[in-house]
Amino acid sequence: MMVFEMRIDGPRKSDEINKPSKKEGGGKTGDTSFSSLVSGGDGSSGASGASAPASVGGVFMLQAVSDEERKKRKTAIHNRKESLDVLDQLALALVNNNVSVDHLKRLRAQAEKESPSVNDAGLTDILSQIDIRLAVELAKLERAEQK
Repeated sequence: MMVFEMRIDGPRKSDEINKPSKKEGGGKTGDTSFSSLVSGGDGSSGASGASAPASVGGVFMLQAVSDEERKKRKTAIHNRKESLDVLDQLALALVNNNVSVDHLKRLRAQAEKESPSVNDAGLTDILSQIDIRLAVELAKLERAEQK
């Protein structure tokens, strides 16, 4: 249980609350009150004019992405989504103890599909991780088939 203490000094007159104290300086030159900070402290008032962006290179970089690059990205993502679907089907088959030669064929077909290279390092990393998982599962099934 929390106990809070509160100090009550008694009633105050409203004019005492609004008066600046002598410690605050009451608007002397060189004071560091809020109004002097807002106005910039150099006598200028309000906000200065809007400045132009230093570089618009980012905008042009966004427009520079070619349709061919977008198509490559879309194809690579689509191929690896199919790979993930095949891996999910394999996982279900393993849980049900129902792995067949058909699973091996689908894994081989997915592994043989070439994905176009993309310029996005993060996407390339994710796609290569999917390729590695696909290769590992394919190797496991091929090894099991040989036994």
